[in-house]
Amino acid sequence: MKKSFLFLAVVLSILLISKEGYSQDSQKILPTSTQSKYDMKWIFLNLNVDKMSTYLSGDVTLKSQVIVPILDTFSFHLANYYTIDSLKVNNQIQPFITNGHERLITGLTFNNGTIFDVQVFYHGSSSGSGGFFSGISSATHWSYPAFRTTWTLSEPNAAYQWFPIKQVLTDKIDSVRFYATTAIGNRVGCNGRLMGIDTLPNNKVRFRWNSNQYPIDYYLISFAVADYQDYSYSIQLPGVTAPLLIQNYIYNSTSCLNATKTVIDKVGEMIQFFSETYGTYPFVNDKYGHTYAPMGGAMEHQTMTTTGYFEESIIAHELAHQWFGDKVTCASWEYIFVNESFAAYSAFLWEEYAYGTFAARNTFQNIRNNVLASALTGSVYVPVSQIDNENRIFNGTLSYNKGATVLHLLRFILGDDLFKEALQTYLNTHAYSTGTIDDFKEAVESVVGTDFDYFFDQWIYGEGYPEFDLTWQQVDNKFRIKANQTTTAPSITPFFQVPFEVKLTYSNGGGYDIVTFNQTVNNQAFQFTIPYGKHVSYITFNPNYWLLAKVNTVLNGEVEFDDSSIESVIAKEVVLYPNPATDQAIVAATSSISKVVVFDVAGKSIQVLLFDADPQVAIDLQNMTPGIYFLRITTEKGVVTRKLMVTD
Repeated sequence: MKKSFLFLAVVLSILLISKEGYSQDSQKILPTSTQSKYDMKWIFLNLNVDKMSTYLSGDVTLKSQVIVPILDTFSFHLANYYTIDSLKVNNQIQPFITNGHERLITGLTFNNGTIFDVQVFYHGSSSGSGGFFSGISSATHWSYPAFRTTWTLSEPNAAYQWFPIKQVLTDKIDSVRFYATTAIGNRVGCNGRLMGIDTLPNNKVRFRWNSNQYPIDYYLISFAVADYQDYSYSIQLPGVTAPLLIQNYIYNSTSCLNATKTVIDKVGEMIQFFSETYGTYPFVNDKYGHTYAPMGGAMEHQTMTTTGYFEESIIAHELAHQWFGDKVTCASWEYIFVNESFAAYSAFLWEEYAYGTFAARNTFQNIRNNVLASALTGSVYVPVSQIDNENRIFNGTLSYNKGATVLHLLRFILGDDLFKEALQTYLNTHAYSTGTIDDFKEAVESVVGTDFDYFFDQWIYGEGYPEFDLTWQQVDNKFRIKANQTTTAPSITPFFQVPFEVKLTYSNGGGYDIVTFNQTVNNQAFQFTIPYGKHVSYITFNPNYWLLAKVNTVLNGEVEFDDSSIESVIAKEVVLYPNPATDQAIVAATSSISKVVVFDVAGKSIQVLLFDADPQVAIDLQNMTPGIYFLRITTEKGVVTRKLMVTD
């Protein structure tokens, strides 16, 4: 879900949420213990819908399976402002109890494994305030005031505000059928594939949608109804037999088509890009598409995003959710990172791919600046105590922007190939199910071959970010720098173990070098051997914005350090090859090599190799687990660290 119409407009997104409002009821509707006793299998929604109001009538059938020895009570939620006309269990009328928004059927005797149907006939209108977190809304679009739309948005806990449901993230529904009846002239967009349109008496028409091949979470079920036109096309994905339909319901006017067509036409390329990056589009046997609605952002309803704007970064964000959020859904709202942070970063990846590194870097600088200004405290992880607070779950600075900067840093540490492999591993391992932050961490660790506790403890479960005070000097051809680090949340995260880049700009048109230093302790000193005859005029901290951090002071002055402990980087004087390597890696230097220490990504030393002043040495890799390692190489000119990828 994206709650603003500009990729960078986080402040605006917060204003939009405040302006739109949300239903306080949705904060209180959480799963009950009774609902843990059955598994949702299938839902059939057969509803009359109207573009002019939120009024609904019809019936919804819930097919479920008992997962306890005896089920004596069946519970679901449906807002108490709807009137239930009747209720059937296995086609037999049954009495029910209303307890707030919970509806209960007692006196059952279903054994473990029993599959049964509950059919609810109801009618009424939503009492929500409209907009985000209100289940169902009806309004005219600001850009197209002639068009009225009724649409749904159930994330995180508002599905019960328009249909009977069990709101449990880890109980994905195997399949959904949706029959929507409306006035002739309207179209109804929904999840899955359109199976047919039936003309009915009394100037009515029924749209029959079906999604029976892919599990779906309760909050991703949706519909939107308006006077739409269908603007669709198909693309061919590699390795997929049938073309993928890209189906878009936009307002039925030439001006609307002209205004949206350019962005809609890019969706095919976006799907190709994300399929290459994350794996084939997850719902190839259904479709992908959009419904237009007057909402202050967009929502990633499975196979058919509902959007208030056809703005490219929003469309990319919601499309990426089909992988991160829909194919794999957060197992609890405390893990919203695996939904929203990935979608936010995916929009950046699309911009980088489509418009180049320079344009994307400027975008990311703005994202980063928002976090630096607004996230001095607060974790990307949502504390359990806050998972019924929509504004905390969908905090634009923490869940979206800071999460994106965390992924950006992880990509820098892993490199593009391993980063991509980690994402695909997570998605494949938890496909069509749910995932947690720790599940993603396990995917990263399985790829790199070592634990990443320090990274997740700092950046996901920890708070704030590092601030640096740097002192540097040049002595002959040695560049020396010392990094003192403080943090914005010292009581929670007192230190960040991080790599950081420094750009050394040389005087008199001498060009520059960008050097990476890996800080593992505070007040750490580093040394870099610069080309002879070069003089450092000034330095730039974090020039490519990989790291979420501030630099408070940069002082050109004496750097005090212990020669035996300084980390030294020797430009172009040490070569490591092949890289990646399988059985053996060669280290070659312009001076003699006396020692190589092999570290894992957590900084743990796993090998110490001593040599007899050789200019070229071999490192045996046969007993090393595939993953990322760092080699600290000592030569007569200093110490250099190189990253090595070990493969099968």
